[in-house]
Amino acid sequence: MNTSDIGFCYVSFKGAEGGKRRPVFILSIMESEVTFFSISSKYASKSAYIRAQYFEIVDWRGAGLPKASWIDIDSKRTMDISDVSFDLVGTLPPSAVNDLADFIESYPARIATMRQ
Repeated sequence: MNTSDIGFCYVSFKGAEGGKRRPVFILSIMESEVTFFSISSKYASKSAYIRAQYFEIVDWRGAGLPKASWIDIDSKRTMDISDVSFDLVGTLPPSAVNDLADFIESYPARIATMRQ
């Protein structure tokens, strides 16, 4: 498992019991912790506010995903590596990682514009 990898793991629901197995983008690995964003295939049905926090994975097939997908930058989670099992399927290429970093950096301005 490396930074920029994409895999599937069990992710608990925020503020509720339970969870589900879902694709994730590995953001960082530090000592015994891994930080990741959830990946969603649901985009069209989301509000404009939610869509503004979704980064499109343009080459989702090349990243090993079964359908069009977006990285949810509001879903950042950190877990102990020993508490999670990843089934790796692919990697986001460096150019897409750079685009994701730019997307995250511009997020506050996009949201501010939406609130006007």
